[in-house]
Amino acid sequence: MRILLLICAIFLSAMASAQENNREYNFCASLGTGINLDSPSKTPLLSQLIVSKTFLLRMELGAGAGISVYEKTLLPIFAHAGFKFADFEHIKLGITMDGGGTLIHKGVYLSPSINGRYKIFQVSLGYEYQTFNRIKSNENEYLVSSFKENLHHSTVVFRIGVMF
Repeated sequence: MRILLLICAIFLSAMASAQENNREYNFCASLGTGINLDSPSKTPLLSQLIVSKTFLLRMELGAGAGISVYEKTLLPIFAHAGFKFADFEHIKLGITMDGGGTLIHKGVYLSPSINGRYKIFQVSLGYEYQTFNRIKSNENEYLVSSFKENLHHSTVVFRIGVMF
């Protein structure tokens, strides 16, 4: 799974042009990892794909989806909002907030971050909070059982992305 995500990131970066991104619509693919603040902790593998539209030269709104691999694989779907607070010649600094839920099962996804962009590359440092709730059941001819599974992950996240 990790090798497939790495190959996808390399392929996307090869497809991206080497020009600075000043378009009205932005597409960003990112890979990352983090430090899990919960116990038992497992180092996550995180990937995202975000599509956004730029408003008023500094704001962007959009939507995204991701894959978060902890002890279980979570599929967050979220809204994306961003604001660029510094715009130098080739470097842009900004903040973003992603919020939504997890696909398939009930859950919450929040991910504020600070990011920097240089030409087509983006680096971000942030925090990610995810919950995952489901009812698991097992049934056979002798026993019927069900229980509620509640997982939550609090992670300090580092991501590297490519804009195209």
